[in-house]
Amino acid sequence: SRYNVDLITCPPPNTNCKLNIADRNEAYGVYNKTASGVGKLGEFRQMTVDYVMKHYGTYSHMIVLDVDLGVSISPLGIIHSLGQEVHVAEKYVVASAATQLWPGTFGTIAPPYDLSAFRPKPTPSNIKVRTLQRKFCELMPPGDRWRNMCDAPSPMQLFMILQNNDPLFHHGDPYEVASAFNGITMYPIGLIRSRGAAARYDAGSDGQRCEHIGFNLSLRDTMMVNPKWVMHLKPNKPGGPSGFHTVTKVFAAMSKRQNVTTVISAVNMISLFVFVLSVWIISLTMKERVIPSMIDFFVGLRNRSETSFLYGYWLDFTGRGGPSSLSQHQSLQLRVMSDEEGKKLLS
Repeated sequence: SRYNVDLITCPPPNTNCKLNIADRNEAYGVYNKTASGVGKLGEFRQMTVDYVMKHYGTYSHMIVLDVDLGVSISPLGIIHSLGQEVHVAEKYVVASAATQLWPGTFGTIAPPYDLSAFRPKPTPSNIKVRTLQRKFCELMPPGDRWRNMCDAPSPMQLFMILQNNDPLFHHGDPYEVASAFNGITMYPIGLIRSRGAAARYDAGSDGQRCEHIGFNLSLRDTMMVNPKWVMHLKPNKPGGPSGFHTVTKVFAAMSKRQNVTTVISAVNMISLFVFVLSVWIISLTMKERVIPSMIDFFVGLRNRSETSFLYGYWLDFTGRGGPSSLSQHQSLQLRVMSDEEGKKLLS
């Protein structure tokens, strides 16, 4: 099918769009701790939104996606989102549920990948977890790059996004969140138009908040994630910055924030201790109780058997009614018999 591609150029004299802006991932706050983790992304996205509203304002929806993910945008998921009975896509922003395998879990944990853009819908049930998450990010003052990085290594953030994406929680229906992106999100143009100048991308007061959060919150207090609009990111091509170069910068940035390193190390050590303690208790219980009981059981079977071949379990029904009709006065006895006893019983 035919489609159009619009190229948004830079005005003269900078027609080659040489912006002279350092990539936001090249300054992970090693020496400049206040280097923005968002950079100019919000401004560039807002330029695109303004262009769409000017030239395509008569359309029903606008889709924003990360083109570097290298996966299908799941067109059936888009159709499913548009076809919801309660007209979800007409009233709310709808994000996909693109998943990314969590490293080291052998495929057992696959949360929606965009942890930085996710904010749960505030409820009384998650207030404690949200408070812990807020305190975790407040280990460094406002403006520090950690305020942008804290969502990715946070166990609280991972817990909340997994809970919301659990089928036992949403039962296959779109569920409410305060903000999400997950690689591709569908915005009703009518909703953007109704918000006017208030609908804008922004990185918060300190320039460290994910720009998607600012835009989503400017449209409405809640949005939806459709768990049936699924994309599976390639394990070897995850979302966001990756590779050895990125990892070294992250570790270098963490080493300059001693309180953050101390808290993360303490949590990891406690988790390791709980895991090792659990395995040790299970092993000790098996050694002292389960294994001796199993040995005694099989030794008893061997001693009570008259032949080297254990015929198996034979049920000996006794009582006034005989073996064919058991009544409440009859009893069911389980005896271990030898091969010869079993054959005699059957005959």
